[in-house]
Amino acid sequence: MFLDLCLSIWSFLGQTPLPAATAAATAPEAPAAPAVFKLGIGQHILMAVYLMVCLSLIAVVMQQEQKSGGLQGMLGAGAAPMEHKYQGKKSFEENLRIISNYLAVAFIGLSIAVSYVMQMPH
Repeated sequence: MFLDLCLSIWSFLGQTPLPAATAAATAPEAPAAPAVFKLGIGQHILMAVYLMVCLSLIAVVMQQEQKSGGLQGMLGAGAAPMEHKYQGKKSFEENLRIISNYLAVAFIGLSIAVSYVMQMPH
């Protein structure tokens, strides 16, 4: 129905006749049956790992503290005192940053893998 409306508008604007197939087909078609995905055990495991990485990435990013950025950071309003690069043990924030980097790379890799696996014929 929507396709017929779009073709009618396109035909009117372009002053071209409607194709015979869409002009003759005025009866609505029956909705197609939904496709049922039959996933294998490997695909279920991949989706479970993907879900765990997604939720972990969300949790780690939500725990990080907000840095002073934007206009305040440019003007120096929220500037922290000079930190030494060699302080010894890493802080909790530094560990969260490293973990979020690894989770982000895993998320991108798994996103590519999931999209590839789901497009394969079953």
